[in-house]
Amino acid sequence: MMLPMDKRTDKATATVIDEALRLRAAAGVGPAATYLYTRCVPVWIAHRVLVRPPRRRRG
Repeated sequence: MMLPMDKRTDKATATVIDEALRLRAAAGVGPAATYLYTRCVPVWIAHRVLVRPPRRRRG
């Protein structure tokens, strides 16, 4: 069974991503990227959610 690619299935990563998006809104992309890096979020995911918001998955 294939899962739709528009919804997060890993709740821990979803929580980290949501926090990074709040940080991005408050402090910018750099601090949000650093936050994701320190939480071991793969760089391709960090890039997608921070630089290309239309390609983000919805919680």
